[in-house]
Amino acid sequence: MDDKLLNNSNDAKNNDFSNCELMKMHFTGQRDYEKNYQTAIDYLFKSLDEAFEQCKNDYYEIITLKKEYGKSFEERIYIIEEKGGIPVEYELMEKILGERDVDFIVEKQSVSYKDGYWIDKIDIEISNGEKVSYYFDITRSF
Repeated sequence: MDDKLLNNSNDAKNNDFSNCELMKMHFTGQRDYEKNYQTAIDYLFKSLDEAFEQCKNDYYEIITLKKEYGKSFEERIYIIEEKGGIPVEYELMEKILGERDVDFIVEKQSVSYKDGYWIDKIDIEISNGEKVSYYFDITRSF
């Protein structure tokens, strides 16, 4: 964007700027535009939500690629959702192990508090007879 436009408030009032540009102008003090303030703030939160969602999805994808995560308290899987984390736990286990009740069976699920964290421990038996426990940090959603 041309900085000359930003410094000329009359020109800025007569031009249509993207929400991102309006937000930048507001927070850098280059334009006073009360009527567009909420639009800029809405854009900011929408952008943050989209970035957060992408980062969360990237994190969960990494977890499913490295199948060793979650098998100890020290390498627990963080559940990022603020609410409703249990479906995410099962979705991740299905991506790692396969179909529930076919490729693995949940034997026990328990919640405990350890070192300042709420941990959901899920004991499973894999179809080959191996028994494994997965640890999920549900502090954020608990």
